[in-house]
Amino acid sequence: MNYDYLYKGDIFVQRVNVDDNNYYTWVEIRYDCNLYQFKMRISSFIKEDIDNEWDPNYDKVGKFKFFESLESLNDELNEMSIDINKFYDSSKSRYPL
Repeated sequence: MNYDYLYKGDIFVQRVNVDDNNYYTWVEIRYDCNLYQFKMRISSFIKEDIDNEWDPNYDKVGKFKFFESLESLNDELNEMSIDINKFYDSSKSRYPL
């Protein structure tokens, strides 16, 4: 992951496995330049909507959690067994947000 782009406000995502095979789930991280905080949320979308490029259902878009530092964000990700270095630019994915 390119931290320079993260600090510029680009959105980075990582798809994670969940128990429900009917959904794709992503963890999204970004830096809010106005609040000087990092933000993270987890959102799930119906696989059929994404695979067929239909307008997705947004019922399972998570609320943002805020972090004062990259270290505190990384601590949260580590607790979830998610490697911050495996995030990628959301524009290179099928992430619908």
